[in-house]
Amino acid sequence: MARHLQILVVVGLGQCLLLRKGILMAQECELLGSCGFFKKFGSTKELACKGFISQYCKGPMQGQCKRKEYRRKNGTPPADNMMPSGAIMKV
Repeated sequence: MARHLQILVVVGLGQCLLLRKGILMAQECELLGSCGFFKKFGSTKELACKGFISQYCKGPMQGQCKRKEYRRKNGTPPADNMMPSGAIMKV
């Protein structure tokens, strides 16, 4: 039975990547379950929201998420309509 080596790489500011079979794979954000933006827009069909989620919530830009930065600085989560880029979504 073949064994696959898996290595967890911490890249900074909460971003972890899993090295599996020589390919770096981003893990989901550790705050996904409590993120108001993801709860509100995670199942949307809107292409823009899907792009933010794939890049910031489940992808390589997790360490640049302004929602995480806001939470760290203020001790509370930002408004649900604040996008990971920091822009406010008008709904």
